[in-house]
Amino acid sequence: MIQKIKSLFHSYFLKKELKFHQSNRNIINLNAAKEIGIIFYAKTPDDTNVINQFAAYLKEQKKKVNILAFYNSKKTALNFNFPYFNKKDINWHFEPISPNVTDFIQKKFDILINLVISDCPPLEYVSALSNAQFRVGMYETNKIHSADMMIDLNGKNDIAYLVEQVKMYLQMIK
Repeated sequence: MIQKIKSLFHSYFLKKELKFHQSNRNIINLNAAKEIGIIFYAKTPDDTNVINQFAAYLKEQKKKVNILAFYNSKKTALNFNFPYFNKKDINWHFEPISPNVTDFIQKKFDILINLVISDCPPLEYVSALSNAQFRVGMYETNKIHSADMMIDLNGKNDIAYLVEQVKMYLQMIK
């Protein structure tokens, strides 16, 4: 019950902020992108490995890559080689209050890739308010404010599958 109330407040405050948020949006394909942001929910070491492999692939393509993860714990993550925020860095209605998040949101990425495959209000906030020119993520009917292009996974909610779909669709864009 409390989580549901917090979620309602999260939606209310996010929509309120979105009314005043303006960002220049533009469709950009993977080949034209120079700077890419990636956000994901760091639930398992396997998810982190998939993200690190994807980031390495993008770096091989001469892309500058910035990663930001949400780690759902109050403890410090021991094995992350990228910025993250955790439960200590969000307020009572799931809004991130970390300098890492503020800096990430303000960066003008060519593409922001949201690799969240389950509900994560703090990362929804990051994606919705990002200054990225083009935001890509998984299709969710109630989260259309968080992405410019959404990919329907047809029930196959797997982060590795989403990465493959993102690569394929971003290369198809002309």
